[in-house]
Amino acid sequence: MIKSKTPSPGTKLSSTAKKPSMEKRPSITSQLASIAKVCPMCGQSSHAGYAPFCSLRCSEVDLNRWNKGVYRL
Repeated sequence: MIKSKTPSPGTKLSSTAKKPSMEKRPSITSQLASIAKVCPMCGQSSHAGYAPFCSLRCSEVDLNRWNKGVYRL
């Protein structure tokens, strides 16, 4: 006979049953911020005001490349 691991209705679970972990996880924005620390155009450290780029110039170079059709999805 094969025993089922699920309890039958009306039975109580033992106190040794594992509970899901409720530890605090880092938010997705903090994970992305830790990934994007380098400007994708020139390789310098990124600036919060122009993220993920380091300057207005690098962000506009990237926009220009999209407009010209250099990048494609």
